[in-house]
Amino acid sequence: MQLTIDRERLLKPLQLITNAVDKKQALPILSNILLKIENDQLILLGTDLEIQLVKSISLDQATAETKIAVPAKKLHDICRALPTASDIHFVEQETQLLVRSGKSRFTLSLMSADDFPTLECEASPKYRFVLPAVLFKNILSKTHFAMSQQDVRHFLNGLFLDFFGDTLHAVAMDGHRLALSTQRLDFVVNEHVSVLLPRRAVLELMKLLEHSDATLDICIGDNYVSVQSEDYCFSTKLIEGNFPEYRALIPKSDSHPVVIQKELLRDALSRVAVLSHDKSRGVWLTFDRHSLKLNTHNSDKDEAEEEIPIEYDQAPMRLGFNLTYLLDVLSVLEEEAIRLYLMETSVLIQSLSSDKDHYLVMTMWL
Repeated sequence: MQLTIDRERLLKPLQLITNAVDKKQALPILSNILLKIENDQLILLGTDLEIQLVKSISLDQATAETKIAVPAKKLHDICRALPTASDIHFVEQETQLLVRSGKSRFTLSLMSADDFPTLECEASPKYRFVLPAVLFKNILSKTHFAMSQQDVRHFLNGLFLDFFGDTLHAVAMDGHRLALSTQRLDFVVNEHVSVLLPRRAVLELMKLLEHSDATLDICIGDNYVSVQSEDYCFSTKLIEGNFPEYRALIPKSDSHPVVIQKELLRDALSRVAVLSHDKSRGVWLTFDRHSLKLNTHNSDKDEAEEEIPIEYDQAPMRLGFNLTYLLDVLSVLEEEAIRLYLMETSVLIQSLSSDKDHYLVMTMWL
């Protein structure tokens, strides 16, 4: 390989690819990134055999086709440390890669590119959908925070996508809360098509989609999903198992409605959080006619209290919650006015003028 490329064109794709490689290095080859020149493009591929990211960079001049496997983190750290707007020169020397820029010179040991594993996807997927990146990013961002992290119920360690009719539902839950978001599609799906994305795949996808306004090709196979744009292809294996019937978990929103200004509640929660218990993060919410009191304390016997106005004309109710769960919901609700439906074991939170997003947070004993 002999290649010259501008640092700025390489650094961001290299950073994203590096995130996809195996951090634990179960196999030494998985700590590498595959660099391949093909059809006048530089193709970067990283994988941990659960997720895989392929990005391509157009080259300004024709270059001989070749491929090498180079240590991902070392290459990324070198490129990041080089001066802005510098050119980087790559020269393959048998089992080593020479990296030069200005008067800087680095030599990296290579592994056999032929031994580099890839996550194979079916040539003909079972389903294919075309979605705007903005829509897909929006529905992930509104639900991802409710995914569990290391639950023995493995189906909770991910995000459920359910295509049916002209809607896409995204659902995440961790046993203490549930987040459900609905987006309208510009096409109709005549059967239920559902997949369960792993937590790590969702987080990596959100990084990819952060500043994207492209159109995405989403291909679904028996045990994988691939998301493809003009310059990248992200693939992930799916979590196997049956996701709970989420519709049955949403209670009927017909009891004890409360209308609150979102910013008032978020600011009050943020202030009392300063003195909340480090582990439980508990807060008491006392709903009374036209006012809500927030109380919390910690193991040092420090206490905090806030009071904000609300629209509520039912009997007083006092409920305990993990305030972090409430703040997570408030951070993704778009409208200023929100509605809470109070129940003895949970609260259902929605925007005042829309019911396309539902957030259920369970109460806790404090």
